[in-house]
Amino acid sequence: MKNQHAYIVRLAQDFYKISWTEPTGTDVSLAVNLTGKIFHGAIFFPRWVMNNPEKTVCF
Repeated sequence: MKNQHAYIVRLAQDFYKISWTEPTGTDVSLAVNLTGKIFHGAIFFPRWVMNNPEKTVCF
């Protein structure tokens, strides 16, 4: 997606948190350890996905 805003926070040396909200309302958060080459992420889906999952077929 073009012009997607992301929030990047340095938590420690070579360790960052990156988060953004998709146009669908889904929130994504990644913890990135550059030294260890480790990524850990979480995705938070909005209520409409649970209420109407058939609408997600096109996304």
